[in-house]
Amino acid sequence: DLNISGTPFEKPRRTSDKKIIGRVEELAQQKGWTMSQVALSWVASKVTAPITGANTVSLQIFEISMNAR
Repeated sequence: DLNISGTPFEKPRRTSDKKIIGRVEELAQQKGWTMSQVALSWVASKVTAPITGANTVSLQIFEISMNAR
């Protein structure tokens, strides 16, 4: 059971949102990745130029290297 809560300014999570978050978490644990790496991998498979949230060059290099696996 996911205990997912956001700030008072966020929209409430729908059941479908919780299922997706749960599946991403499950895949991350299976692969030994972070949830953001799973998400970036999914985005990279759907679009040609994903926008990463990494704010340093070293984080961007790390995230890109994870997508190459």
